[in-house]
Order: sequence, then C-alpha cells, then structure tokens
Amino acid sequence: MVQPAITVGSVPPLSPALKSVIQLDITAVDPSQLGEHAGDQDSRSARKGFNFWMVFVAICVSLFLSALELTAVSTALPTIIHDLNGKEDFVWIASAYGLASTALLPASGGLAEIFGRRTAMLIALGLFSLGSALCGAARNMGWLIAARTVQGAGGGGILSLSSIILSDLVTLKERGLYNGMIGMTWSCAASIGPLVGGALAQGGNWRWLFYLNLPVAGLASVLVLMCLKLRTPPGTLHEKLGRMDWIGNAIIMSSSSACVIALTWGGVKYPWTSPHILVPLILGLLGMCFFVFYEAQFAKEPLLPISLLSNRTSVSG
Repeated sequence: MVQPAITVGSVPPLSPALKSVIQLDITAVDPSQLGEHAGDQDSRSARKGFNFWMVFVAICVSLFLSALELTAVSTALPTIIHDLNGKEDFVWIASAYGLASTALLPASGGLAEIFGRRTAMLIALGLFSLGSALCGAARNMGWLIAARTVQGAGGGGILSLSSIILSDLVTLKERGLYNGMIGMTWSCAASIGPLVGGALAQGGNWRWLFYLNLPVAGLASVLVLMCLKLRTPPGTLHEKLGRMDWIGNAIIMSSSSACVIALTWGGVKYPWTSPHILVPLILGLLGMCFFVFYEAQFAKEPLLPISLLSNRTSVSG
C-alpha cells in the first residue's frame, strides 16, 4: 500500500523552545570523540571530553552548596539567634531560603531558554554568592532574612538549571545515571549540613557557614564560564526581555510564595484552621490554577507548555 507523501506545508512550525533545543551546540562534549556520525548516541555516551567533566563538576559543586545551605542553618540557629537577638523571627532564617528557592524555579527555566544556559547559571551562582556574603556580614535578624532570600533565589536557580544543562549535555539513555549521581551529591550535602552547621556554630564561627561558599561558588562560576559551550540564543537584550513571560512568572511566583508561607506558618505560628493559614493557602492554589489557564490561553512563550501535561513521562516527573 502506498503511503501518502508528507508535504512541507503539512509540517507544523517548531515552537521557540524546541528550536532552542535543536540548535544547541554540544561542544561541551569533545567533538573528536563522537565517532564517524555526530548523531551516534552510543559514541557520544562512550566518551566525554574535558569540558563536559569540568561542567559536571561545577554542577555537582553548585548543588552541593545549595543543599548544604538548606540544612546546615538548622543546627546553627541557637547561636545565630543569640548573636543577633532575633527570637521572634528565627523561623524565617530557614524559611526565607526555601521560599525564594521555590518561587524562582520557574523563572530560571525561562531565563535559560531566552538568555542561554551559561548566562542563566552565572546569574544563579552570582545571586547565591551575593546572598552568602550578605548572610555572613549580617548585623541583625532582618538583614539575615533578606540575605537568605537572595541566597535562596540563587539556590533555586542552581537546582533548576543543573537539570536543564545536564539534559542538554547527555543522551536520554544516560540521564538516569547522571541524575543519580547528582541526587547522591544532593543527599550527601543535605545529610552532612547539620553536622557542618553545628560544628561551626559551636566554635562561634557561624558566619563562616556562609563565607565558605564564596571561593567554591567562584570556582564553579569559572568552570561554567570557561567550559560550558552551549550556544547562546540570538537577539538583542531588548528582544530577549520582551520574550520573557513576565505575567506568568509573577502569577506562579506569588502563588507558590503564598502556599509556602501558609505551610511554614501552619502549626508553628498559627493553627491550621486559622485564617492566616487558610487564606494564603487557598489563594495560592487558585493562583496556580489560573497560571495554567493563562499559560494555555494567553502566553506567547509559556513557562509551562500545556502539551507537557498530556505526556505521561513529563507529568510523572
């Protein structure tokens, strides 16, 4: 039976997100080691170049710091509260980091698509380093909470961008292996975080819990700058800013922040049945529903392509 021919006009146009994936330059993998065919998945998975491993080290180091800061503060809290005299707002020292990290996760993906992986990762590392420096220099509780918010914004970007960059550099068959290595790095950092925080706090050096991030994050930034060779999307800064889904970002950031605030206060500052908990929680959930509607109907370059919701692999994570 003769199959009908596919005409050029019958092929749907590529979405901007798909174009950016197709146009990726994989020079972080040594081209000389790809074998006779550049598309040979087995050849690319067999050998990796120097640049790839340096980028992978930078990803692991960055994730290690992000996870460490998420858990290390818990055991250092008593010393920090005593030094900064902040008994009332101590819960926000840990919560501000998680809140900012959660809120910035979607935005970091959009930045990577429009400005490129390297630029977005450098911005995330820069925010994390700036927040760490401000945390170490904090003179009062308000200062520390604000600095932790900046640090968490960078940490959330690192978490999201690490997965995006890794997906660009390895084949689909390899992702399970490398994601497992990244997960192990995160788990190790989260496990030793309380020990590190407690040890530094016991010696009266809790500020070094933040200052020690600076040289390590600096090294990761240099590796990303020098070795990550993925192609930067074309266009001027004005054009790139115009492509950002600002409304979608604002909706999802405010909605997720409201939910995190409710979950942070619930059972600690207010009972779960209190309006202080129910109002932000309900508004946050409604906001997330509206975000999906807005992305499906109005967004030109949506943060969440609605077609992903019909993909079982994407929905299951």
